[in-house]
This record gives sequence, structure tokens and C-alpha cells, in this order.
Amino acid sequence: MSHNWEYKFLKKEHKPIFEINKESSVKLVSGFEENWIWTEDNQTITIPVDIIKLSNELGKKGWELITIVSSSTVGTLQLSGLTTQELWVFKRPID
Repeated sequence: MSHNWEYKFLKKEHKPIFEINKESSVKLVSGFEENWIWTEDNQTITIPVDIIKLSNELGKKGWELITIVSSSTVGTLQLSGLTTQELWVFKRPID
């Protein structure tokens, strides 16, 4: 039996704040806990997000989490590998 699927995307990203000192070193000033921005299907979600509650609500509506993709959008050597964005992908069958 084949299904047609509907997809939902949650995006979690933050805008870290950096400073560059006189030796041209980059230092993270703030950014992780206080600057997260959540969007659901490109609409901003009210902060704070209780991801457990939100996931359970989506599950009750038939959504299944299929993957979380993390990425780094910070382009400096000192901060390479720093996760600045997560894309949560959900799917559910459509009739």
C-alpha cells in the first residue's frame, strides 16, 4: 500500500553575537540559549518553545518526526562545527 505524504518543517536557529578583538580573534559573546528563533512552516513560533509539548501535540495530529538536520552557518575557523540551525522534518499520510 502506498501513501501520499504531507510534510511539516520546524526550524530552530539562532543569531549568535560575536566580537573581534585587536588580535583578530573571534569570541562568542552571546547567542545560544537567549537567541533561539523557532519557526513552523515559515511562521515564527512564540518563545519559549516547549519542544516536548509541541512534539506531543503534533503526534496527536498524526505527525511523525522523521529527521533532524543540524547545520552550521557560522563561517569562521574558530567556530566551525558550531550548530546554528536545526531543521526538524515531520510527515503524515494524507487521504
